[in-house]
Amino acid sequence: MITKLFLGFTLLGAQWVLWFLIFLSIVSIALIFERWTYFRGATKALEEKLTETLKPLSVADRSGRGQHLTDSILADARLKAESRLSWLATIGSNAPFIGLFGTVLGIIRAFHDLSQQGTQGSTVVSSGISEALVATAVGLFVAIPAVVGYNFYQRKVKDMMLTAQRTKSALMGLGQG
Repeated sequence: MITKLFLGFTLLGAQWVLWFLIFLSIVSIALIFERWTYFRGATKALEEKLTETLKPLSVADRSGRGQHLTDSILADARLKAESRLSWLATIGSNAPFIGLFGTVLGIIRAFHDLSQQGTQGSTVVSSGISEALVATAVGLFVAIPAVVGYNFYQRKVKDMMLTAQRTKSALMGLGQG
């Protein structure tokens, strides 16, 4: 009973999985572009914000109040910089599995078609399996740019935060000594 229900679902094939992967690819490319536009000026803007915050403070205020203000600015900056990166990671790690799911659905359909055809078996199975494997290839095609983008922007976050920490340290030390 339940097997027939799931067989009916699997006989839909991998077509819808391919459309879903194309959608994920578009989302991934949009996220990569959005993060690129964000990071173009983010480091400089963060350094300027730190400078604007600490410059008017006296040396005594910098170690107390200034420390809290800059810590808050850096925490906010990290949150904004890491925004939506988890989506890239999720797409990159799951797209191959979604593609594999499409492949399994396609293979199930190919063997079902084989059982229905009878004499032309090898042609039906080989064409069905070759179509099914497209889903795995598309899954990898979607995952690779997403993972590369995620790793690239994770590095950008680290670089931005290190630069901001250096700027903060330099400004906190201004006027001392």
